[in-house]
Amino acid sequence: MLKKLENLESQIIAIIQNQPGVKARLIASKLGVDKTQVNSLLYGKLKSKVVQNKKYGWTLKSYDPEVNKYMNYFLENNLSF
Repeated sequence: MLKKLENLESQIIAIIQNQPGVKARLIASKLGVDKTQVNSLLYGKLKSKVVQNKKYGWTLKSYDPEVNKYMNYFLENNLSF
């Protein structure tokens, strides 16, 4: 079961990476699992890797346009975090 859960986490990350802004319902549909199972991982173990936008879509934190906008500002202005 643990192996299957880790595989599900990897599959969720892969879907979000390939389709930023994807909603949990579509992730669940693509993987053939219940949306509650996907949400449990998104709000739990994957919380440090993903972020939800105002339209309830998910992106990887490294791909989030808002995060990147601020990161670029800091880098361009030689500021530290």
